[in-house]
Amino acid sequence: MACAPPLLELQGTKLCVEHCPHRFYQLNDMFKQCHTSCQTCTDASPQGCLTGRYFSEKETCEPCDSSCRHCTGLRPDQCLTCHRGFALHAVERRCTRCCQAGVNDTDCCVCDGRSGLCVEAPQPKSGDDQVTDLNVSSAAQKHTSAGVPIALLLALGLALAVFALVKAHARKKLCWGQSYERLNGSANMPHGVPEPDSGDEVDVVYTSRGGSVYRRYSFIHEQDADPPHHVDESTCLNQM
Repeated sequence: MACAPPLLELQGTKLCVEHCPHRFYQLNDMFKQCHTSCQTCTDASPQGCLTGRYFSEKETCEPCDSSCRHCTGLRPDQCLTCHRGFALHAVERRCTRCCQAGVNDTDCCVCDGRSGLCVEAPQPKSGDDQVTDLNVSSAAQKHTSAGVPIALLLALGLALAVFALVKAHARKKLCWGQSYERLNGSANMPHGVPEPDSGDEVDVVYTSRGGSVYRRYSFIHEQDADPPHHVDESTCLNQM
């Protein structure tokens, strides 16, 4: 529709008005609506709103977060545009400081001057790579150190078992380590085990089925004077 001058068309309606209403702006021969976040504007973009304010649901002008130049709400993740030196993170809707050339900083973003958006996160410098490597190495050491005590306990247990076997063998306390000596004579000779009340320290003598006489070396005469150790003689004879 065409409105007669000095009237202008109000966008979205069939009205012709003389003065621009609230939350509209003039573009050529038409009054157009502002961005929904704006109370007053000069164009349809949010940049046309009054700096640092937004039009709330209460239809009152409320201040934005200090990090936002234009916004849709009071939180820092409701920014629409940012102040000079900052750019808008398109996903998080936050204003992030633009990285400076030659400065090693990760709390910034690479900014696009035309769109005012963060285009990419900064690449870590050599110092950051070293820190990352140290963190990875530290995590690996934590996992490795958890298994070290178990391995040490197993190795210690094995070493003690081997040591005990070697010690027992050296002291002739193993059944298969008993020594016997064949004696001259026959089974008719007086041999045998002394009576329990006998205090004589004599060697125990055995006679095999074939008539051979054997004497077991007594441990009493050894230099280390180890206490008597009970051994099943019948088992030892069967192993011969």
